[in-house]
Amino acid sequence: MKRQNSNRGYSNNNSNNTYGNNQHSYNHNQQQQYQDQQYQHMNTSPYGQQNQTYQQHYRGYDNNENSLTIPKALFTFLAQNNVFGKEKPLKKDGNNVTVGPQITQQFENGIIFALAIPRICQRLGIPVAPARQHLAAVQPSASPKARLTNWNAVLNVLAQSFQMSINNDTKALLIAGDQETIIRVYDGFRRRCTQQGGGQNMGQTNSMMMGTNVGVAQGATAGNAAGHAAVIAKMMEKDNVLEQIQTNPNISPSSAKSAMELVLITMCQSLSIRPDQATALLSTNAHYLGHMFMRGVAGSFDAMQQWSMQLLQYAQNMCALLRKDIVVLPMILHTLRIGIFTPNVQVATTIITLFARLVSNLPAESAKVNIWKWFIAGPGGVGVNTGLQAILAAINTHRTSTNNVMPTIWTLIKAIISGPSDVPISSRNKQNSRGMTAFICQHLQAMVPDPVVYMNNVLDILHGLFSLGEDMIQMAKKEGTARTLIEYSLARADNKRLNEQQSMIKAAEQNVDVKESRIRIAALELNVFLWIQFPEIFDEIPQATRLGLALLKKGVTDKSVELQISAATLLFHLLDTFAKTKHPFAPYLYKSLIFALIGSSDNEVLHEYILCNMISTLDKFANIPVVVLIDPLIKQIAKEGYNNHQAQDRLMHSAPPQVANAGIAIGHKVPL
Repeated sequence: MKRQNSNRGYSNNNSNNTYGNNQHSYNHNQQQQYQDQQYQHMNTSPYGQQNQTYQQHYRGYDNNENSLTIPKALFTFLAQNNVFGKEKPLKKDGNNVTVGPQITQQFENGIIFALAIPRICQRLGIPVAPARQHLAAVQPSASPKARLTNWNAVLNVLAQSFQMSINNDTKALLIAGDQETIIRVYDGFRRRCTQQGGGQNMGQTNSMMMGTNVGVAQGATAGNAAGHAAVIAKMMEKDNVLEQIQTNPNISPSSAKSAMELVLITMCQSLSIRPDQATALLSTNAHYLGHMFMRGVAGSFDAMQQWSMQLLQYAQNMCALLRKDIVVLPMILHTLRIGIFTPNVQVATTIITLFARLVSNLPAESAKVNIWKWFIAGPGGVGVNTGLQAILAAINTHRTSTNNVMPTIWTLIKAIISGPSDVPISSRNKQNSRGMTAFICQHLQAMVPDPVVYMNNVLDILHGLFSLGEDMIQMAKKEGTARTLIEYSLARADNKRLNEQQSMIKAAEQNVDVKESRIRIAALELNVFLWIQFPEIFDEIPQATRLGLALLKKGVTDKSVELQISAATLLFHLLDTFAKTKHPFAPYLYKSLIFALIGSSDNEVLHEYILCNMISTLDKFANIPVVVLIDPLIKQIAKEGYNNHQAQDRLMHSAPPQVANAGIAIGHKVPL
């Protein structure tokens, strides 16, 4: 039977940031001994005493009719892993090999997979214990029930240990014994193992075989497997590093001759693994290192935290080594960036602190260039697998955390974007530009095309950076970041200012009103934050203050309740801030809120919300002229009546005595 080139049935699972669901440990000696006994019969020629089972006819197999023709490359690959034992093929014809009924049955039952996987895991440095746990369920029987059990076990291993996800249709064909599908899955497995062994470009192979793109978190594995495996191997061979670590496991990391050697030494000592396993985890099997950062080792993050702390302890030594060989800096950053994705707060804080310390202690221009390229362009310089992606993932993961991880993230960003900027304001959109404006207004926006998500991230990042000191605020002014963002947020807050093409696109979207409202809310929130931080820049931009106020007032009168409440809240936030600083624009905000209160009389929810916030504001600021509010409010009550006695009483009691008494007197004449 000829192998077809169809790759249907595969789906790439590499974009999953969880790096699989299996939990593994390198300290599994007793469990491995027990499972080695279970699999001893699977490593003989073939299955030792089980030969008689497979010699029985199943579905009428015989030497002439029940054979299987497979690609020569697949046969050679499996033979190299000793899955056929002494069994010889029936025929070799060019690029195809025909095997007999016994091996054919093992192919169809998934037994060949069970024989090959443990050996391949050992060769590639993949932890064997998780695979053995699943494969322990494999049965040598030829019954349909055994075939179902075997393929379920095999597919679990493929998904978790090799990131090969098989869809349900393909699974049904496997269990039914469809030979074309079986060969396709086996050959896909061969190609996956070949690529993990460093033979092919990971990203290109995934796209060809799986039909999808490599995901953000999987970028660590893609980049490492593609170029770093060969580089790391060459570095280790140069000074016999692996042999030295193997000979002296307690070697001090301070004696390392290169930054990568230091990483390997600390990894072997903290995780209790062999040097060859550490090398594999740092290169071809980086997705397992990612799994350890995401899930821990045997469900615990203690080992990963121990390794992270040891790296941080020798950060100064690493900086000294990197200064001597700055070329390897992007590889070190890219290799360790997997740790930034971890959900564990302690590990994340330690790893991000390590990055901040490395960046801060490498002030040379060549180091700054390499760090910036890693941050915004990634190892291949094409904007994939970047440091910025990892930092955004950490922000989203730990956004609500109350410990030190978020301040650590802001410190790292500050270290990356600080220093003399090479970008004047007039050329801040240059592709090779560095600094805050290039980071926030160019690269972050390109990476996060959704305007709501982008503006929310900008707001979080600015809050964090500005909390680190006045120098970050001055950087935003000097580089034009603040002005650029003010102009952007004003444009996004006004849906009428969209050009014709944008309007056509938005009209074609579903739930356009909801999306539009949320874009305007995010824009108004960012705009108000910038207005409070940089009121002088607002004054410099023609009509910016009036436009900003007009957009807030427009939001209060919008048909979206969410936008109404948000705009009213932001107006009160501005008023409270400007009233404290006695900003000359505060009276305009106050009058706008009064008009909003009077104009919302037919909107009970909004009216009550504005009234309650107005009372709170009057309680906080005694210098606000209450008469300006009381006069139109009493006129409205006299005209329409009012039914909130408690709110009215509180409002009148917030006024000066003479005004309050006048209001109450008038209030007795109107229906309440």
